[in-house]
Amino acid sequence: MIQGQDTMIIRIIKGQNALAARILLGLFCIFAVACEKKQASWEGSSLRAGQAETKKFGSEADGFIEWLDPSARFVAYYQFREDSDGDGTVNATLGDHGEPLGDRPTAYVRDLDKGTEFAVDTILEVAPDGRHLSYVADSHLHVFSNQGQKRDLGAAPPADLANPCLPPRQGRFDPTGTNFGYFADTGFTTITLEGSQRRTEPVDQLWRAEPTPAFDWTHRAETDSPPKVSGTCVCRWCTRFATSMGRYRFEGEATTLLRRADGKTAGPSMMPVATDWLADVQKRAVTNIDGKPHECSLSTVFIGAQTALGKCGGQSTLVNLSDGTKTAIEDVDVKSFLEFPVKTADGKFVLGHRQVEGKRHLAGLNVESGQITVGPAFRRVATPHPSGWVTASDEKAVYLFNLATGQTITHVVVSKGIAPLAFATDAGWHAVDPTTGRFIKVTKKPDVVSDSGCVVEPANSAGKLDVGPWSLICPR
Repeated sequence: MIQGQDTMIIRIIKGQNALAARILLGLFCIFAVACEKKQASWEGSSLRAGQAETKKFGSEADGFIEWLDPSARFVAYYQFREDSDGDGTVNATLGDHGEPLGDRPTAYVRDLDKGTEFAVDTILEVAPDGRHLSYVADSHLHVFSNQGQKRDLGAAPPADLANPCLPPRQGRFDPTGTNFGYFADTGFTTITLEGSQRRTEPVDQLWRAEPTPAFDWTHRAETDSPPKVSGTCVCRWCTRFATSMGRYRFEGEATTLLRRADGKTAGPSMMPVATDWLADVQKRAVTNIDGKPHECSLSTVFIGAQTALGKCGGQSTLVNLSDGTKTAIEDVDVKSFLEFPVKTADGKFVLGHRQVEGKRHLAGLNVESGQITVGPAFRRVATPHPSGWVTASDEKAVYLFNLATGQTITHVVVSKGIAPLAFATDAGWHAVDPTTGRFIKVTKKPDVVSDSGCVVEPANSAGKLDVGPWSLICPR
């Protein structure tokens, strides 16, 4: 996501609120993540230093990483390997706006286990849970899973060339990585990424669309004259390398709305929680399709789980908005009105906290059953990792807390920083494999750590671009 992009979209979509625009185009923070299968966790209670196991990939050329899947089997990246401008040399120079001034990079998807890779035309998007990748190859739209499965969705629809730095128009993942929507000859089609469900809705004056975790609902932006943004942005990946960026003129407008498969619509600030229940993000309220509020006072909705947390008759209650079931639970504080649970083999969980003897302790809430796990007291906490592990710290130690099981692994050290499955000390940053309790030192704060503590590091990263080959480094 480019800096200031949400502001740009807000100004395009005339008359709509800022949060609605972010929901429509997937520009809000996504916290829903998933893992492919349940891994046997190490049952110890303390971290141990491990040895680094390394796999190299890529050539000795400039480039950058786009995707490391949670299982650390697949990686997607761009690299400048070819003389695409025909001047006799390979030139990886970037301009002030991050645009390639010489040759253009080629995108690759690599199987690190098999040591094979294939080139693609362009990488579109990584699913929020990290389990899928969308790309265009041979002019066809594809969705690729971290199980190695390719789904060819037919001829790729035209890109929005007038707005090269908005999220891809051809296809989008929903905010939990459950569904994928794309423009097809017959209309806008939504498919489930694990399963065979498919539905198509009319395009009409549809400019852009985004599927939601509720399969029957779609966020739409409709217009008879597609908006255009004037500025210096050249491509989505260019923005990460830009030293300056300008946007000058916003032309056109679009109407945003939420539409159900049966044709019923709702306002742009709505997010579907279940087929008949919506969360009004602006008013922080839950209503049914007819606008009637829920009988309970609901404070948090769990997107992708069809449940919500609140008070029913003064009792903390987990409400299933799909079947109406209410489960009384112990008190637990959850941060936001909209929560995107992590998906593990044990269920769907969010991070919360509970007060124990006057101190704030980590807590994991199963948003389907209401089960709560309680961990250590903490001062700082990182975003939950896709595996369901949470990294936290206080003045004495670093903690790894499993939201599903409550297992806590402790490393007695003064922390200088934390990130999902990573921590920093005076000696630098370290990545952790919670399935073995081992950690390794890495050269910098990792952008992504796999379920088993693996990170990707380049041969050199002194300039804007990495210099290959890269190394997948894993604790052993």
